[in-house]
Amino acid sequence: MTKGKRWSKEEIRTLEKLVAQKAPMHVILRKIRRTADGVYAKATAENIPLVRPTSDAPNGRRKKNKASAADS
Repeated sequence: MTKGKRWSKEEIRTLEKLVAQKAPMHVILRKIRRTADGVYAKATAENIPLVRPTSDAPNGRRKKNKASAADS
């Protein structure tokens, strides 16, 4: 069921610290050197309140307002 290397206590502490600091997900992934799915799974297992980002537009890009687009 589980694949990959085990999480060290230091990795879990780092995850908790970064979540408490509200670090962006890309920062957490780089510092811990884990996949997004792995981080979400571990956060769930450890009851760390990690929220997946939501967006109306793909890749987090915002849609331009028609009024401001006309002004440009």
